[in-house]
Amino acid sequence: MKKVEVTFPLFEDSTMEVGKKYGMVQPNESSAKAVRSLFFIDCTGMVRVLIYCPLSQGSNIAELKRVLIAIQTGDAYAIATHAECQLNDDVIVPISCSCSVAKDRMKTKEVGASCYDCFFCTQQLSLEQVNIPPKV
Repeated sequence: MKKVEVTFPLFEDSTMEVGKKYGMVQPNESSAKAVRSLFFIDCTGMVRVLIYCPLSQGSNIAELKRVLIAIQTGDAYAIATHAECQLNDDVIVPISCSCSVAKDRMKTKEVGASCYDCFFCTQQLSLEQVNIPPKV
């Protein structure tokens, strides 16, 4: 890849100091080549996603992008996404905080939401609402 600008933080851990602190390096490993770990850490320093793969297995870049978009969109709209959720799929609306609110939700059918029972509703987000990271 030529002339690619990386606009997000990356770092090399050749001493394996950080990897050992995060549990990324297996005990008694003398080389970082065995590390196949990916962490999504948000701007507050919270680890949001951990992905571990064996040395023989590569990472699925499309899945990593899907997870990043899901985290960012979930944070922005207080929603959840289902496994394998793709752009334009319905998202999961947060559950109600009480049974009475949940029952009312079924009666009123929240605007733009499809409710399957009082605790499970989905809705559509437009592509403009989805937090798609810039292309690298």
